[in-house]
Amino acid sequence: MFSIPKAAEPLAQAICLVFTRPTFRRFTALMMGLIVTMGRRTVSHTLAVMGPILDGHWCNYHRLYSSAKFSMWALAAVLVRQVVALLPAEVVIELVADETVDGKEGDKVWAKGAHRDPVRSSSSKTVIKFGHKWLVMCILIRLKGWDRPWALPILCGLCLSPKVAGPMGRRSKTPSQLARQLLIRLMRWLPNRKFVLIGDYQVVTHETAEFARRHCDRVTVIGRLRGDANLYAPPKNPLRKSSAGGCVKKGRKIPSPAATIDKLTLPSIYSYTVQGLQDNSALLILAPIKT
Repeated sequence: MFSIPKAAEPLAQAICLVFTRPTFRRFTALMMGLIVTMGRRTVSHTLAVMGPILDGHWCNYHRLYSSAKFSMWALAAVLVRQVVALLPAEVVIELVADETVDGKEGDKVWAKGAHRDPVRSSSSKTVIKFGHKWLVMCILIRLKGWDRPWALPILCGLCLSPKVAGPMGRRSKTPSQLARQLLIRLMRWLPNRKFVLIGDYQVVTHETAEFARRHCDRVTVIGRLRGDANLYAPPKNPLRKSSAGGCVKKGRKIPSPAATIDKLTLPSIYSYTVQGLQDNSALLILAPIKT
């Protein structure tokens, strides 16, 4: 059996409590093998690289993720704390959430659905890709020696459409719902930290904004909004009947983001430019004036 490198000992000591002793040995063997494996990082390819130093039959490693008993949430909590340890204690944690489609072919693939492929699709043509749609949540880490931040993935969740979830007896979950559930997990694991969540229109929805309002002392949400969006204040009397029937859902009309930017007054130490995007969105860029 191989020995764990000293650089990986803190991580190995943290995750050893999640597994049993035999499962921990197999998991660390696969983890080290995935690091040194070139090409496709599959279990079979990893076993071919680590073959001379493996302990036990190769089928035990293939059954690790399907038969071994361990908690994925406990393993995720260890990973989150290891990544957050790279940040200062007083820094706000920046989160990025986005969905990705993992293509899977075959008639017996569990929870396979039809999803829009954002890479090959355009505004005039929609390309469908069969497989699993995952929501991935990452933490932005700024490492020494690098100008740009690194997005380190920490949590992921499977998005299930009502058509796929119904026959399986499971609840359908949208990217927005998964983002809020994963964020709640992080808030429980890290009770003394504040978060900033950045996402697209599928992640940052009205429900996500309402969640951030309820937890405004710890959560800030940044999303994308059309510059000419129609915005309305909450109704003063939600129980009042509307002329079309039912209760009113909108109050007075408030200015759009583009109109608000036009009336925005910034301190003299900043200069700003407004860039129009193709979908009528408005991007406000702030830059400090050099003195």
